[in-house]
Amino acid sequence: MTSVDPEDFNNQKPQPTKTTTQQQQQQQQQQQQQQQQSDSDNFRLDLIQDLKVNGDGQDTKDRIWCLAWHPNLPILATSSSSSKSIRLYTFGRSKHRETSDVDPGPIITYESGSDSECFRFNLVDSFPTGHTRTIRSIRFKPEETSDQRLILATGSFDSTTSIWSHTRQQLFNALQQKLNLNNDDESHDDDDDDDDDDRWECLMSLEGHQSEVKSVAWNRNGTLLATCSRDKTVWVWEIIIPSSSSPKNDGFGAVDGEEGYEVVSVLMDHEQDVKSVCWSPVEDLLCSTSYDNNIHLYSEDPSSDGDFVLVHRLMGHQSTVWSASFSSCGQYLVSVSDDLSMVIWGRQRIGRGGIDGRDGGLDGGWRIGRSERERWVSVKKVSGIHSRTIYSVDWTFLDHLSLQTQKDEDEDDESLGFIVTAGGDGKINVFQISKQKPVSGLDCSVSELGVKLLTQQRRSHGVSDINSVAWCKIKPRLEGGLKNDDEKNDKEKQEEDYLEERGNQRVDGCDESVGDWRMEAQMMFASAGDDGSIRIWKLSCT
Repeated sequence: MTSVDPEDFNNQKPQPTKTTTQQQQQQQQQQQQQQQQSDSDNFRLDLIQDLKVNGDGQDTKDRIWCLAWHPNLPILATSSSSSKSIRLYTFGRSKHRETSDVDPGPIITYESGSDSECFRFNLVDSFPTGHTRTIRSIRFKPEETSDQRLILATGSFDSTTSIWSHTRQQLFNALQQKLNLNNDDESHDDDDDDDDDDRWECLMSLEGHQSEVKSVAWNRNGTLLATCSRDKTVWVWEIIIPSSSSPKNDGFGAVDGEEGYEVVSVLMDHEQDVKSVCWSPVEDLLCSTSYDNNIHLYSEDPSSDGDFVLVHRLMGHQSTVWSASFSSCGQYLVSVSDDLSMVIWGRQRIGRGGIDGRDGGLDGGWRIGRSERERWVSVKKVSGIHSRTIYSVDWTFLDHLSLQTQKDEDEDDESLGFIVTAGGDGKINVFQISKQKPVSGLDCSVSELGVKLLTQQRRSHGVSDINSVAWCKIKPRLEGGLKNDDEKNDKEKQEEDYLEERGNQRVDGCDESVGDWRMEAQMMFASAGDDGSIRIWKLSCT
């Protein structure tokens, strides 16, 4: 695919033929310029807050490799390269606003509420992990345990992965204390959190990788954890979290047998360093990306005792594939690479008697059967959006903002949400993805995708590389289809009562419907950079 300049991305036209007149070319250029101006006027990126994350309280800038949002609560976790500690921030009302001393270029500062009160992120907790080298990846467990503990996985360059536990109510109590202190004195010294360290318990340490752990990821219900490493392997672990009444694990020692974890699979199909892993949000389909330029998809082999096997190998990138993310429907996958391209892959269903879908020499009856039923194909490739390596990508679900965006000419197009990319050139790009009319073939069909560049932010972290971006994927409470009061259990009612008190209040200057922190968090994402900061952004319609 021919590379395009970002300013012309949304307005690609077929090259004029020899019979195209000069006047027609000029008209096309004018239409492109008008449409480009219209798109840029419709959306903007607001900088909500710049969180300084300096290692061990040092004044020097410290690279930030990773960040993670809690799937249900307004909590953001991160770690700096030298700290080996986890810092947790929470999103709520505060009387102070954040200012930035980094020149990011033309950024619009976001303000919610009056001068006396606004929504912002506050440091609520920090604890040492015991890892001997940098923490490379952090992920919250999607489902909480029966005793409402928060579970966190950390992967480190020391080749180990640790599982951490914390009582949610204790964290909320610490949060309230922090907010009360911050309203009087805005100070976030790591020393203030020393008394809180004992609340975080290391349940187990997963050992087996022979080199740095690059990425960790939970499956959709939190029963499986995938890890990948520079040792070219992907491991799948079954994690069993005992209740708080069970005997505690001592230090970093692994819990024996079925009480803690079990190695489900060790996958050695990549030929080089494995950069990232992620799970489908609708099934136990695992994706890995690698320095070998390939993307692998794994699924459980029902003929075995839960073992995972390689079912698809996606080849199309010309250099290292750094990151990937599934769409919320699970039918699409986006990947980004050192070749400066973003590729969207689609699941292609193949009916009986149709095209042979066997995948690159994978043998065995069940695996061939799955490949014959479906395959993954490249449906969209975009180049020219970054000038240096694209390190991170994330795809968020369909959001209320989609209802405000302008529809394409074809009213049958269906919105698939938004993609954000970031990389070594300091740029952040936000795209809107839409599914167009399907293109049918022999017993198979795949929909063409519309990809619109909504906004591009240059110098997002000054001159520094951006290592990670992640959407806050918390659904708004006002979304249709939520449970009514009669259907909620005690745990759900307790959580909603707390959230009602903490965040579901009117924000001055805004409509009442956005007073809920969940609504405030919509279309919000975070970026982590080499400049030692986490930046919180919000995509807005103008």
